Amino acid sequence: RSSGVVVSPPALDKQGYSSVTIIAEDGDAGQHLANATEARFNTGEEVVRTSSFGGLNQRVGSLFSTLNLVLLGIGSISLVVAGVSILNIMLMSTIERRSEIGVLRAVGVRRQDVLRMILTEATLLGLIGGAVGAALSALIGAVLYNAL
Repeated sequence: RSSGVVVSPPALDKQGYSSVTIIAEDGDAGQHLANATEARFNTGEEVVRTSSFGGLNQRVGSLFSTLNLVLLGIGSISLVVAGVSILNIMLMSTIERRSEIGVLRAVGVRRQDVLRMILTEATLLGLIGGAVGAALSALIGAVLYNAL
């Protein structure tokens, strides 16, 4: 029966420690201690490699910054695609309603009023769609946040 542990044969021949944890009394002295340890033991070749929680914290912060930029890019592209889609829908709606616009113009409605009517309709559709989208995304975000 296998225990599920995999060890390379060369690792079995090694003597000594594979890792050592050193905790500095002063939190600010950690990097100084890491530098001093590397300077003491790494003479000629790298024998000791050090890392600190401060460095790990910086790497995680950098990772999240990169992730935020990627998500911002995806969101920006989605916003542009949504804008073009709304523009296309409104143009198709206007083309399909040519006869309705013609009747309005025939009964004396001015060109500016027809334009205002179409723009008001587009604005209302955009605001309602944006509000519904924001509410749904906040709800889904809250559910996912609580689930994780």
